[in-house]
Amino acid sequence: MKITHVATTILVLCLTVQSFAQVSPSDEDKAKIQAVIEGYVDAFNEHNAEKLAGTWTEDCNYVDMTGRMVTGRETIQKEYENYFLMHPESSMQISLLSLTMASDDVAVEDGIREVIDGPDSEPRNIRYTAIHVHEGDRWQVKSVRDAIAFEPTNYQYLRGLEWLVGEWTDEERDGVVMQSSCNWSRNRNFLIRNLNSFAGEKPVISATQWIGWDPVEKKIRSWLFDSNGGYGEGTWSQEGKSWVVDSKTTLPSEKVIHEKLILTFVDANQMTFEATDRTLDGDPLPNVKETVVYRAPQSDGQPDQGQGQ
Repeated sequence: MKITHVATTILVLCLTVQSFAQVSPSDEDKAKIQAVIEGYVDAFNEHNAEKLAGTWTEDCNYVDMTGRMVTGRETIQKEYENYFLMHPESSMQISLLSLTMASDDVAVEDGIREVIDGPDSEPRNIRYTAIHVHEGDRWQVKSVRDAIAFEPTNYQYLRGLEWLVGEWTDEERDGVVMQSSCNWSRNRNFLIRNLNSFAGEKPVISATQWIGWDPVEKKIRSWLFDSNGGYGEGTWSQEGKSWVVDSKTTLPSEKVIHEKLILTFVDANQMTFEATDRTLDGDPLPNVKETVVYRAPQSDGQPDQGQGQ
């Protein structure tokens, strides 16, 4: 009986603490805390280190994403002063994710801070947690902890095509050789293929293709643009070790080619390519027979990718 009573007491305490931790601030406190956050952003974008430091408590501390701790308002002000000297065109904005009360005088803020060091810099997205405390008649920042905010990626949907990454050359066909390269875009959200065909040493046509995930249709899609002014799009589906692309290409003449492009993984250094069900404005076209495509060896003689998926 005692065990049951203790367990029940613990359960009640846990539920009480959980609900207490999730209490939203009053409208008045929320407005004051948001004013502190807005003042922080404004001071940063004005490059006013003194005003920025004024949003922190005297005994504040800040831990960046590397684990380095900075303690005290005066030290933090110097940190800002040095940063603004190095990055005179920097800017920042904050996306507030949540704001809850830990007690009557303590609030917890979670958000993402986007910092741009200069006009030629990529934005840095930093996930953070800030503790605000109520001292006297004002709210101030007591501490901030940074963590890396993972940027969205579609790699999970495209990983089955990762074996395409690298340099490829197909067998000569009617005196023409096709060479291609494939690389990941930033964050692995797209695969980017560059295709170039040659008759001997003379360029015939080149094209760039972007392969990505369509979040609306829930399918892999591609977009292609060639050097003659044509453009195309395709929808990709996997059939065993083959990827079938339902492709539509619009030529500069306004005629449209529909076809199925089939890329099949053979091993780490080979794939095959063929095109079937080809039409030009509805009229049949000859199919492209299966062609072997070889991976160009790296300088160390090792293939870029080991497996197809």
